[in-house]
Amino acid sequence: MRTANKLSYLRQEHPTFVYDNFTLQHEKEGLRITFQFKTEPDFIFQPSICIGSVDQSRLNSLPTSVINNFAFHLGLVEMLSYWKATCSPTIVIRPAYLSEDQLDWWKRLLLHGMGEYFYVNGIDYRDDDFVKIKSIGTQQYHHDRSSHQDRDLVLTSGGKDSALTAQLYREMGVEFQCLHVNPTPAAKLIAHSAGCDSPITIDRLIDPALLKLNTQDYLNGHIPFSASLAIIGITAAFLFDYNKVVVSNERSCEEGNVTFLGEEINHQYSKTFRFEEDLRNYSRTYLSKDISYFSILRPLYEIQIAGLFSNYPPYFNIFKSCNRNQADNSWCMNCVKCAFVFCALYPFLGSSQVEKIFGQDIFECERAIPLFKELISEDTHKPFECVGTRAEILASLYLSIRKALRYHTRLPRVLAHIQQHILPRYPDTPRVAEQLIRSWSDEHYIPNKYVSFLQNRTRSLNLRYESWGATG
Repeated sequence: MRTANKLSYLRQEHPTFVYDNFTLQHEKEGLRITFQFKTEPDFIFQPSICIGSVDQSRLNSLPTSVINNFAFHLGLVEMLSYWKATCSPTIVIRPAYLSEDQLDWWKRLLLHGMGEYFYVNGIDYRDDDFVKIKSIGTQQYHHDRSSHQDRDLVLTSGGKDSALTAQLYREMGVEFQCLHVNPTPAAKLIAHSAGCDSPITIDRLIDPALLKLNTQDYLNGHIPFSASLAIIGITAAFLFDYNKVVVSNERSCEEGNVTFLGEEINHQYSKTFRFEEDLRNYSRTYLSKDISYFSILRPLYEIQIAGLFSNYPPYFNIFKSCNRNQADNSWCMNCVKCAFVFCALYPFLGSSQVEKIFGQDIFECERAIPLFKELISEDTHKPFECVGTRAEILASLYLSIRKALRYHTRLPRVLAHIQQHILPRYPDTPRVAEQLIRSWSDEHYIPNKYVSFLQNRTRSLNLRYESWGATG
């Protein structure tokens, strides 16, 4: 069935999606929150989130209305995963009342956070009546007005950005705890290496009914998953008594992937500063007045993060960023994510160290040339992956060439191709590379007490670049 016909059919057959209710149950594994969504007339979904190790006495001390408010909001962000199957024109929110301001916020997240989904499925979402979100609930829950302990809850995945954040916290000597959501083996090892032996773990369980629809003639696509992580993080901070939720979203995520119907589509929208600011404002009013959400790596580009990360060998054989091989905890070396991380680290580590990390030298594999052309958008849009900007890719390749020429008698096959066929079209790359390495953005919400530490680490990277970057 053609996409346009499929979309029209699904919206006609399933005109209403309902966030019906949620339930809380304290189990041996922790606090389980189960949601019920309905795609009328015939689909019911019951996904759940289990927050491990929540102390019953702590729960008993918290206002029930406030706990329910957090649970309700977890369902609001979770519902996007299920609404997308049919793209129903009406979304009904039944468990509690949402103000017009709140409804506007959630519609904004849907329209911007689901941009990649709209693009991939060829959906024209510009009409004001494309989707209406209605709140029919009368229950009014209360937001958290209490103060929390001055300590930090750090969302930790298995990538280099999370590893760097955890290590920086360890060096600052600030009290922190790691928070895992469906952790990979790499995420667990990173937390352990950073000194977090008992991280808070949250399991997000998808209803198999949705997975079944994904194999049939229903719609599928990317959701703003970092928004889900953010609200999970703020909820965990409330339950475990932390006043800061820390993520590792960098400046590079500001760059979009493609223009569609006159709008920029950004795979990483829910990692952007715009979303961070939007969520902070929403959270202060409707979730918690005291819990602050921010990214500690916001001022930095991916190329700078790679440079800083390269100072910490204990993490080299632990971290994993490949989305294809998460289950195997390995690098596939056939995707743009592997290619990007490889070329970002190469200028700072060189061939022998990166080959040890990845198991092979991707720069020697001619089959990898299309991956790098895709990363710099030579023939198509920027890949829908969490990778650096186009300028960073070119800068990393340029610096990799300088590194290889400094230590080897010949260039690896990929770098030789890049030097001969790609870089001549971008003569400004050396200047851009230096600019990126030295960059710092003041658009962030990092607490002042952390800023000087991070700036000092960035200055050390600048000094390192001065010693070799400009001359190769």
